[in-house]
Amino acid sequence: MSQTVYTRTAAAGFAGLLADSGPNTIISRAHEEAVAQDFGKPYRPGTDPEVQVLLPSAAGQEIIGVSVHRHNEKTRFTGAAKAQTDENLDLLREGAIFVEVEATVVAGGLVAFRHTDNGPLLAGGWSSVDDAETDLLANARWDTGATAGNVAKLVLNLP
Repeated sequence: MSQTVYTRTAAAGFAGLLADSGPNTIISRAHEEAVAQDFGKPYRPGTDPEVQVLLPSAAGQEIIGVSVHRHNEKTRFTGAAKAQTDENLDLLREGAIFVEVEATVVAGGLVAFRHTDNGPLLAGGWSSVDDAETDLLANARWDTGATAGNVAKLVLNLP
């Protein structure tokens, strides 16, 4: 029996997974958030900007990278690996990564991240919506589209 149907691209990965084996730039910082966080989130400099990072919490904050999933992260009995407080966190500055989107995005569209919680929409969420609770991320683009709750491929080239 031969295969008669195939796709041109691989199935999407999961939030925080590097999307390809192309060139990338990754830095490490201490995760300063008080609670464990999912991977694939944007981070800003923390209290000590040379060694710590936090999720965005206000408009106009510089994003220095997106958290990269690590297979060695402990699940802490939650069923999913998360970035733990005060542990090293890898941040992608340049390259491609899968992130979960909170609203529909299209390939080539604007990239926005949430800095203010709004009901079920939490800081660190991704979309193409530019409003009072989100900021656009320059030097980033959607390489694939996705609907809310699914993953899309985000390409970064942060300065």
